[in-house]
Amino acid sequence: MKHVFVLGCERSGTTWLSNIFDSHPDVEFFMEPFADYAAIFEKIPGRNIYSDHPGEELTNEVKNGYNKLYSLKYPLFYKSGRPLYLKKLDKFIIESYQRIKRRFKSPVSLKIQRYDLLHLNTRNIPPDRQSRKSANPSFTVTKELRLNFKIGLISGAFPGAGILVCIRHPGAQAASIMKLFSRGSLGELHRSLLTFMDDIKNCPRFEKYRDLINHSDWENDPEIKLVLWWLINYDVMLEDLYRFQCTFRLVSHEEISEDPDKVVNRVFDFIGLDFVGEVRSYLDLSSKSNGDIQSNVDTRRDSANYYKKMIKAVNPVLNDKIRQVILHYSETLNPLLRSYLETCYDL
Repeated sequence: MKHVFVLGCERSGTTWLSNIFDSHPDVEFFMEPFADYAAIFEKIPGRNIYSDHPGEELTNEVKNGYNKLYSLKYPLFYKSGRPLYLKKLDKFIIESYQRIKRRFKSPVSLKIQRYDLLHLNTRNIPPDRQSRKSANPSFTVTKELRLNFKIGLISGAFPGAGILVCIRHPGAQAASIMKLFSRGSLGELHRSLLTFMDDIKNCPRFEKYRDLINHSDWENDPEIKLVLWWLINYDVMLEDLYRFQCTFRLVSHEEISEDPDKVVNRVFDFIGLDFVGEVRSYLDLSSKSNGDIQSNVDTRRDSANYYKKMIKAVNPVLNDKIRQVILHYSETLNPLLRSYLETCYDL
């Protein structure tokens, strides 16, 4: 079975790309299994902590955790290859259990929390509208936002894994995150940003960013902090992908929004997957408004127009802050990241 990882930062298009993969019958998909609250990989350091050569203990922790993921995702009747009505039955049983627990104000078991996490990307899609998986899928695809500083861990545990890095215009991405923060969403990211500056200062790997972090006018600016988080995550991740000689591709949010068929075909060729009918159907529904009020997949918006609208809506003040940060380090950034940023800003 080949392993594929979808990496990136929040609001970069990772979930959309992951759901495209999950619509393929020959893919077993795992949604953010490294989330702290799931306690599946308890020994793995937090998302801000850099891990270069993790060693045998952490590598085995990841391998052993992956051996458990399938049974954690499918704890009841449904298994890959079985009829989708069994997945619907599982969902009914677990949701009934959760309602009873809420009624009596009792905590939900860790087993159920793990089930919810691993099905998070399809929680609003009825099981009978999901793809029926083959009995023995050839690919395992994992979406994870907590491994950007742990490329060595992926490389050590899964040599030869395919890695896809989703990236988005930093202004549009930061604006989207700030909007969700104001609604009380993305709590884990919000908490991790509280310690991000200190975590960066305390790690030798981030030496080249120290003067950025110590800039007195920037440290207490939440927008600047988010931009620094964006830049450091992508710069370090891309450097490490080259350093560990990983097989990877950059997936631009703008390109996949503009021409989903072309980009997904290219991504699938890179991975070695066929572009099957189930994927085409999902892609059509999730990238264009089809007016299908019965569909839980229909996006009700056109991706090619929506991404442009979001970029145009970015506050000019935020764009100026981003340009300041980029120009400060433009000469030392990873060439691939610099090339991408040149498409967003006139450097």
